[in-house]
Amino acid sequence: MQNKSNGHQCIGCKVESCAFNNCENCTCTLSSIEVKSCKGCDSCKPEDTACASFKAKN
Repeated sequence: MQNKSNGHQCIGCKVESCAFNNCENCTCTLSSIEVKSCKGCDSCKPEDTACASFKAKN
């Protein structure tokens, strides 16, 4: 996904429990994220990955 106004990549986010989620437009407010495999998952399926940059809302 690319932001048309600035030409940079956009990160969509629907994880409402993340402190960096902008619920108004379902975007991540971080400039970049780290993605990693879930603990114990080696299948290479998208559902077996997680955002390592996740931070729970207070």
